[in-house]
Amino acid sequence: MDTTNAHELKNAAVRAWENGDLELAKRLVREYRVLVPVQSDPVQPDPVQSDPVQPDPVQSDPVQSDPVQPTLIDIPFDIFLENILPLIDVKEVGSLSMVHPVLKELCDENIVWKVLYTRMVPPRIIDSSVHQLADPCMVVACQDQWYNKCKCMPRGLFKKIPCWLDVRLPGQPRQIYVNNYNFQRLPPDEQCLIQQAREYYAEHIRAFWIEYNRKKKLSTKNLCQCVEHYKVDTLQFDGPKVNYKCFKKMVLKKLIIQKKKEMRAPQNKHKAQEKKIEKYETYLAKLHKEKQGLCVVIQQKEKTLEKLSNAL
Repeated sequence: MDTTNAHELKNAAVRAWENGDLELAKRLVREYRVLVPVQSDPVQPDPVQSDPVQPDPVQSDPVQSDPVQPTLIDIPFDIFLENILPLIDVKEVGSLSMVHPVLKELCDENIVWKVLYTRMVPPRIIDSSVHQLADPCMVVACQDQWYNKCKCMPRGLFKKIPCWLDVRLPGQPRQIYVNNYNFQRLPPDEQCLIQQAREYYAEHIRAFWIEYNRKKKLSTKNLCQCVEHYKVDTLQFDGPKVNYKCFKKMVLKKLIIQKKKEMRAPQNKHKAQEKKIEKYETYLAKLHKEKQGLCVVIQQKEKTLEKLSNAL
């Protein structure tokens, strides 16, 4: 018996069955049964059938006769890198490395951790980035809109912007921050003047913002630098500037720094709570001391009252 030909026929039958060519799969199974005796074949034919060469449709299923199925270990590295790695994070990569030694070796590849390190580098806003908010971030329509929609303005730039009274032209109104209710009640000519003044002030602020971004080497078209306001696929993700020998260590260092920063707020709150508890405990001890003093005074008064009562 030629074992090599039998093995090739079996693999060819499996491929034909997976591709949907049932006739070819059955023909290959018949040829395989001719080479391999029926006793040694793990798939036994139906004893009711008179023709031993004709395989049973259910038992001749090549997929069922081969119990070995591909697992995650059999996935090629390029498939893992292109299709699986974009869907998982550092935590999942660490869990995957503890499943099997082969996966441990795969997850320890430097290029895998280089991709994870690139995700931790903040993306850069460029001129072609798409701002997904309905209104621009810099809207000088009224005081509420100014504070709600200009929070993305850098604090250093916000302090340098002059007051409206310092930049207004002659003949323009002194007050442009009017709520919508009062603005609608103004005459049309006053509304027009206020709207023109707002647009003039907005252009003045925009010029300051463009100059600020130019000095910082940022986008002068998209002035807002809040990454959350833009579509992710339009941002530019720059790779690491240094090709580290072990990106895994760099990712872990960044995670440690990130977790330390996240711990600052609860730690400060915990310290404040401890100070508050200590303050109340001191006040409570003071109240207990005063209570004991009052108890002593009451006892003395009661003794005096008792003596006076006995004297009667």
